[in-house]
Amino acid sequence: MGDNRVPCVVVLDGGDGESGEVLGLAFVTRASSPPPVDRSRDGGATAETSTTTTTTTPGWFRVEESFRPRSDHEDGLLGFRIGNSPSKLKAAVRRCLRFRRRASGSLQLKDIVPLLFLDDSPVLQEQAARALVQLSSEEEQQCKVLEHNRALEGLVKLLFKSDSPNLQIHAALSLGNLALAQDDEEQQLWFLRYPQALAGLVNLLFEDGRAGAHERSREITVQVHQEAAMALGNIASTTEGGAMIMANAYALEGLIRLLFMHQRRGSQEAATRVLVHLAMVEDNVQRLLEFPISIVGALSGLLLDHSRPALQDNVCKALSCLSSTPEHGQMVVRCVHFPRTLERLIRLLVQFNASAILPLSNLAINEEIQASIAHHPNVLEAALTFRFNRTDNVAMFLGNLSLAKANRSKLVECPGFLPAMVDMLFNDSDPDGQEQAAWTLSNLSRAQPENLPVIMNIADWPGIVGGLIHVLTRDESPGAQEQVSRVLANLSYAPENDAIIARFPDAWTCLVPLLSKTENTCMLKEVTRALSNLTSIDGLSQLNVTSKCVSSLANVILEYSSPGYRCSGMESVILEQTALALGNLTLDKSNKWKVGANEDAVAALLGLLLRFEYPSVQEKAAWALVNLYQDEDIATVPTKLPQVIPILRILLSMEETLTFRP
Repeated sequence: MGDNRVPCVVVLDGGDGESGEVLGLAFVTRASSPPPVDRSRDGGATAETSTTTTTTTPGWFRVEESFRPRSDHEDGLLGFRIGNSPSKLKAAVRRCLRFRRRASGSLQLKDIVPLLFLDDSPVLQEQAARALVQLSSEEEQQCKVLEHNRALEGLVKLLFKSDSPNLQIHAALSLGNLALAQDDEEQQLWFLRYPQALAGLVNLLFEDGRAGAHERSREITVQVHQEAAMALGNIASTTEGGAMIMANAYALEGLIRLLFMHQRRGSQEAATRVLVHLAMVEDNVQRLLEFPISIVGALSGLLLDHSRPALQDNVCKALSCLSSTPEHGQMVVRCVHFPRTLERLIRLLVQFNASAILPLSNLAINEEIQASIAHHPNVLEAALTFRFNRTDNVAMFLGNLSLAKANRSKLVECPGFLPAMVDMLFNDSDPDGQEQAAWTLSNLSRAQPENLPVIMNIADWPGIVGGLIHVLTRDESPGAQEQVSRVLANLSYAPENDAIIARFPDAWTCLVPLLSKTENTCMLKEVTRALSNLTSIDGLSQLNVTSKCVSSLANVILEYSSPGYRCSGMESVILEQTALALGNLTLDKSNKWKVGANEDAVAALLGLLLRFEYPSVQEKAAWALVNLYQDEDIATVPTKLPQVIPILRILLSMEETLTFRP
C-alpha cells in the first residue's frame, strides 16, 4: 500500500452532521487536482472533494499501515482515517453503525455474519448482531439472511450466551423477524432445519432462574423474556411452528408461567399471542387444557387488567379457541377456575367490551351455565349493543342462550331483542349474522304447547315474518334458508299465527323452489313441515297455490318412494309431511282440482299406500286420496291410473277407521 492511500470508513453525510449512510471501508487517495467523476465505473460509488477522490467498495478491509486517526468533513464525504489499532477500528465501526442510515443493504452480510462468532470481541459481536436485527426486519433482506450458510447458526449460538443478555435479545429479535419471511414457504419454515433455535428461545423463557441471573437488571430479564415470547409467537403463526412448540413441554411451561408474572407486561401479551395461535389448532386444545399448570386459571387473572385492552382481547381469543367445540367447552366449564373466569367475562361484556362476546358464545352452549348467563343483570342489553359490528357473534351468543327453555321468555321480552333480530335478518352484508339470527329464532320458536306464548310474540312482532321471507330469497345462503324454513314451520304451529303468515304470499314462492333440493334432507324436512302447516291455513285460495307447488310435492314423494328404496327415519318424516300437505290442499275446493289433475301427484300418493313399513305415511296418503276422490268425484280419476279406482273403493269402505290429521 503506497503512502498516498489512506484507509477510511466512508459515510454519505445525511446533511445534519450527525446522520449518514454507511458505504463501507475505502482507500482515500490524495490528489493534486480532482479527476473527473466516472459514474459508470464498477466497484461502487464515486465521491469528489477538492482534495480527495474516493472509490468505495462496501465491506470490511484489513488495515496494514498505521495512521493517526482524524476526521474530515468535506462536501458530503465523512471519512474516518484509522490505523491498525483494533481499538481504533472498533471505535470507528461503532460510530458508523450508530448512524441513522437509510439503506442497511450497504452493510454486506458476508462480512457481518463472521463477526457473530468473535467471542473474544464482544463489542464487534454485539454490533454485528444489531446490524442483523435491522437486516432481518426488511423484507428484501430477509431471504438473503436465510440463504446465508451461517447466519442462522450464528444467531442460534448467541441465544445461549447467558453472560451477554444483549446478544440474546438481538438474536431473539432477528429470529422473530425471520419467522415472518413471506417470499418463500421453505425459507419461512427455516426453524424446521434449525430446531436448536426453538430450544434456544424456550431456554430464554427461564433465564431468570439461571446461574448468575441475579447480576442482571430486572429490565434486562424482562426484555429477554419478552423478545423470546414474541419470536415464539411468530413461529407459532405457522402450523409447523405450532406443532414444534406443542412438542416441547418446557415451551408450554415457560409460556404459561409468564402469564402469572404481572411485572412482565410485554411478556404476558406476547405469551397470550402464542397461546392463541396454538389453541386455534383443535388437536392442541385438549393437551393445553390438561396441562399441569392451569391455562384457564392463568388467563382468568389477566381478565382483570383493564389498563391493557389488547391483552384482554388476546385472553378472550384464547378462551374462545379453547372452548370452540362443545367437548372442550365442557372441559373449560369443569375447570376449578371457571366460575371466576365466567364472572369476569360477564363483567367485561357488561362493561361493553366486545372481546367477551365470542368466548361467552362458545361457553353458552353448555346447559349448566346458560340460565346463569342470561339472568345476569344487563348482560342481554350489553350484548345487543354490539349487534351492528359483531352481528354473527352476538346472534350465536343469543342463539346458544335460547337453547335453554328457561331463557326463551326472558329473551323475547328483553327490550330491543326482537328489533335486533329484524335488523339482522335484513342485513344482507352479513349473511352469517342472518343465519345465526334465524337459528336463534328457530330455537326460541320450538313447536311445543308450552311454548305457544313465545311463538305468538315472535310472529306478532312487526318485521319478523317479512325478514324471514327476505332471507329465504337469498339462494347463496342455504344454511339460512334451512333455519328460516324451520322458523316458519314453528310459527305456523300456532293456528293463531295463520292470519299473520297469510299476509305474505311470497312464503309460497320462496318455499316451493326449495323442494327441489332433495339432497339436503335437513332442509327438506323443514320445508315440508312448513308447507304441511301452511296448507292448512283457512282461506288457502288467497295464497294462490300454483300447480308448481303440487308437482314439486309429488316429485319429493317420487324421489323417496321408488320400489325397493329403504328410507331413512328423516326421509320417512319428509314423506309423511309431504302427503299431509297434499291432503290439506284437497280440502280447499279451489286447489283440489290442481291435485287431481296432476297424474304424478296421484301416482305418488298411490305408491305410498304400498309402503306397509311406514303406517303413518300410508295413513296420510290414504287420507289425501279419500279427500280427493269422494264417490261423486270418482269420475275425475285420470284414465291412465285405473288401478286407483278399486283401491279407493276399498279405502272408502274403511274411511271411519282411518286416522286423520289431528
